[in-house]
Amino acid sequence: MTASTKRKTAPRKPAAKRAAKQNGQATNGHAVLSPPVEFVPREGEESVALVTTPELPPHPYGPDRKVQLFTPSEGDPFVIPHISTVKVTEEFLWDNHRRKLDMMQQSWAWMNLAKIPENDQRRIVRLEGEDKRRFWKEWFQGFVPPQGGEPPPES
Repeated sequence: MTASTKRKTAPRKPAAKRAAKQNGQATNGHAVLSPPVEFVPREGEESVALVTTPELPPHPYGPDRKVQLFTPSEGDPFVIPHISTVKVTEEFLWDNHRRKLDMMQQSWAWMNLAKIPENDQRRIVRLEGEDKRRFWKEWFQGFVPPQGGEPPPES
């Protein structure tokens, strides 16, 4: 290979940016996503954090339901049910598609399916900018499509 045909490699990111990303800090104006903090109940205990965190704020989901803590950049953290506990069906997904719901309307349908109380839904809707984007990304991060692969039943 001659010097004129030699490929150049992309420059590496500055060490400060690599370190910021590894530490969960913002780079290029975007927050680095961290996995949602999950709380999995164990027998005989109300809830045990998988990651060391402050105690959970009061929530209506009961001690047996897997939940996740969301901490906005401003305001108090709040608890929502973990996406894996939402009983989604193929019919629910099909209905969202059939009605041509945009992503925002689908988000509200998901909150209703998860039985998130209206006051918490309002709090989620009032999130702004990066907090709102981070909330949806973190919440849907643990979604697993329904198993089965059969068409929904006819009505």
